[in-house]
Amino acid sequence: VIDIFNNFALGICEGQQLDMDFESKTSVSREEYLRMIELKTSVLLKGALQIGAVLGGANEKDIENIGEFGRCLGLAFQLQDDLLDTYGNVDVFGKNIGGDIVAGKKTILTIETISLLGLKAEIFVELLQNKTLSRYTKVNDVIKIYDQVGVKQIAEALIEEYFKRAYDSLMKISVPDERKVVLIEIAQNLMNRQN
Repeated sequence: VIDIFNNFALGICEGQQLDMDFESKTSVSREEYLRMIELKTSVLLKGALQIGAVLGGANEKDIENIGEFGRCLGLAFQLQDDLLDTYGNVDVFGKNIGGDIVAGKKTILTIETISLLGLKAEIFVELLQNKTLSRYTKVNDVIKIYDQVGVKQIAEALIEEYFKRAYDSLMKISVPDERKVVLIEIAQNLMNRQN
């Protein structure tokens, strides 16, 4: 239990440091971004579930599978958070849309857009870094580019992929399905969340 706790505590710190490092990096790959959100978000869920499994007397394979469930669910959650920050309903989301755009944060949407734009990415990066535009103009201009390159659909596919991986890992755990219902409901609620 102590080892699991130490691993996720260290992971969270590493993930936060990577997030801060990304602020000054001009380019971040999908793999780097997924690693950062895994460390910053997923390791906490993974670790908490694994600690519960250890304390509940689970075997090593089940501990591994519940950890993978938490890791994948955490990744899907953070990717969905990126999507909701840009495409969510402000009345439901509970905060202004486009906060990540205005803050210049690297998200799955910006990273994939830069990748898809190729040589034209420089213009997009300049737009992201422009501090003179009004919030409304900047957010709307960035969203137009997101829509042109189809990045929303890419993010939705990644979210779906990680939710499926989470579900598949949960189904591998050697306990009766009725004992998995609560975790399935939590995963479904996260998948369908609007805020």
